[in-house]
Amino acid sequence: MNCEIKYQAWDKDKKEMFQVERIDLDYETGNGVETVYLIPKKGEDDHPEVNICNVELREFTGKVLEDKTEIYDGDLIEAEYVETLHVWAGNTHKEVAREKILFKVEKRNGCFGLVPPFGPTVWFHELWGFDGSIKSSSDYCSKHRYDFDKTYHRFTSFKKVGTIFENPELLEG
Repeated sequence: MNCEIKYQAWDKDKKEMFQVERIDLDYETGNGVETVYLIPKKGEDDHPEVNICNVELREFTGKVLEDKTEIYDGDLIEAEYVETLHVWAGNTHKEVAREKILFKVEKRNGCFGLVPPFGPTVWFHELWGFDGSIKSSSDYCSKHRYDFDKTYHRFTSFKKVGTIFENPELLEG
């Protein structure tokens, strides 16, 4: 699978998100990133040059939602949570819960995941197919009730609703 390497930068002073054109490393001291060059907004001619201390870099996850929205570290994703009870006797399905949940995209131990307000992180490899398409109706996890009844949990209708920088109020409650 081919994953494009690209970044966005949150300019702390301007309070704006920019696409990153290039990142310069400090080769003299070996202290990592020194300067970030931003792609100008429409109507601007110069390519802003910003010290790394003045921006927050956001890495592209390599994943794209069904509406073609690219997902970056720090994005806020809303998904619909559906819980369905499968009753073995009679082979019936009954929806027992449905609600919207807000996730924060975060990189942990080299892997991107959706971090919910409760419970374990949902890792990207559990939600996306190998071709990069989202498996929005796939079961995320399951737990058994009694011996033969099973409750299925799944997330559907993924939508980007903001970022942790542009919309911090969404994380407040």
